[in-house]
Amino acid sequence: MAAATPPGPILVTAPRYRLPPTPPAYPPRAVEFGLTGTVVVRARVTPDGSTEETRLWRSSGHALLDAAALAAVRRWAFEPASVEGRRVEAWVEVPVHFRLN
Repeated sequence: MAAATPPGPILVTAPRYRLPPTPPAYPPRAVEFGLTGTVVVRARVTPDGSTEETRLWRSSGHALLDAAALAAVRRWAFEPASVEGRRVEAWVEVPVHFRLN
């Protein structure tokens, strides 16, 4: 009998962080043009907590903000996801907000 194929990474939409995430740097050109928006980024986090990959999941509509969000999320330290007490690989989905005051 063949072994069951392990399921792919789960999706976590309420991530936990090993360290508080540092807000993204607001690109000066985006400030100059008054650009605002929300970028949704997905990060693939391994069972040991390493971020292996980041993907733009939903664009803000502004390439400057999208790039800044991806750069910020790459630096964030996530807690690994767990299922039934066992650490598993997961996609972590995080919104990154850009608002001017």
